[in-house]
Amino acid sequence: MNKIKISKISPEVFKIRGFEESLSKKGCFSYPCGKDKKGDACCGMTVLVDKMTYSLILKNRKKIERKIKTRIEDCFVDRWSKNPEFLGGASIETRIRKENRKCMFHLIKGRGCELVKLVLNYNLPRRMIPSCCRVYPLDWNRGKLFVHKIIPKNCYFLKMKRNGQKSLFETMKKEIRDIFEIKI
Repeated sequence: MNKIKISKISPEVFKIRGFEESLSKKGCFSYPCGKDKKGDACCGMTVLVDKMTYSLILKNRKKIERKIKTRIEDCFVDRWSKNPEFLGGASIETRIRKENRKCMFHLIKGRGCELVKLVLNYNLPRRMIPSCCRVYPLDWNRGKLFVHKIIPKNCYFLKMKRNGQKSLFETMKKEIRDIFEIKI
């Protein structure tokens, strides 16, 4: 299995504090964000899904389609990009749901992601959750790992008081090791 090669890590990845360890399994869905506390501000962006994640989504399509009330094919744009910086060497972009202006896999009502819920509730492989979601607010490009440039202003993560907490790199180490091959 190929991993995404990282040759440089931005210093902020080690400086910014990560999620509390007791909540790191659910990540930011454990925190309220947004003015109305329904939040999930970051889920208003499209997501790039790699081939490995896509194949796991297809494998579990019946469960997913039942939850999202949409065919899997309607969740994505029609073309794949060839990009070696994604597992499997390609990615496909999700669409935004008209009803709530969130990612197609976001709960139609309420907070959270159907993919995350299914992974946690049915003990499915974590790789079914898109890589960019698993490591958010981290991002990568051209072999560099860094803190995402676009973090919504109402993101609760930015407001958290995390004195003494471990860095983003430390709290996301398991996900980072699974997705990236780091050679520095």
